[in-house]
Amino acid sequence: DSLNTVRCSLHMADSVFRATKRDAFDADFCDVVMIDTQFIDIGNDGFDVSGSTARLENLTVNGAKDKGLSIGEHSRATGKNLMVRGARIGMASNDLSEFQVDKVRIENCAYGPTVLQKKPEYGGGTLHLRGLTLTNVTEKYLVEKGSTLTVEGELIAPTTDDAKVILYGADSPFPIS
Repeated sequence: DSLNTVRCSLHMADSVFRATKRDAFDADFCDVVMIDTQFIDIGNDGFDVSGSTARLENLTVNGAKDKGLSIGEHSRATGKNLMVRGARIGMASNDLSEFQVDKVRIENCAYGPTVLQKKPEYGGGTLHLRGLTLTNVTEKYLVEKGSTLTVEGELIAPTTDDAKVILYGADSPFPIS
């Protein structure tokens, strides 16, 4: 990872992560505020937190091999004015995490908003979106049974029983390249 933080509080603004081989920003058990930050040509996930709280404002991910924004392992996050372009998965909430976003744009991605359970010791993910715009997204929503996705206050029905197999199985239609 380009920047991995553990058990800390941080405020980051006006930053750029560019041409990383793996995750650009990865926080474990942190309190994160990230404002006016760009992620460009990322080798794995752009923004990735586990067991953390996060407040995101004015973030842009432009090219990520896996997830543009990933909230996992019992994290709580809010976002405002987010853009993900050219990622495999636009944004994901998994493993008992909750992500609330106001105004998000997802373009040129294989998967749009995604909610799932990745690890057996957790449950599903939750994602609440207002002001969502999807453009050229192959699979609009990926909602695993037991997870929750709302868009403009409307509950989106589950689309699969096992999102992990779809995303990471040997027969994945959009494998990580």
